[in-house]
Amino acid sequence: MKNIGTGAFGGCTSLAKIVFPKSLKHIEKDAFASCPVLVQICFGDGEDEWNAVQKDVNWDKNTGAYNMVYDYKEN
Repeated sequence: MKNIGTGAFGGCTSLAKIVFPKSLKHIEKDAFASCPVLVQICFGDGEDEWNAVQKDVNWDKNTGAYNMVYDYKEN
């Protein structure tokens, strides 16, 4: 997956955790907006690579107070 589209998970009230693969390059506007229980975002690469992912305005507007996990690997 390289792109997450506009509003893809917007308003998802049960989404608590999301795992992004290393291949992610772009998160579009409002992709995770209004996901109030989002508490963890996991990324399969390091912090520098996460910072290089293009994130459009309000991609995470009104989400929970999530924490980031870098270099995440599935068990």
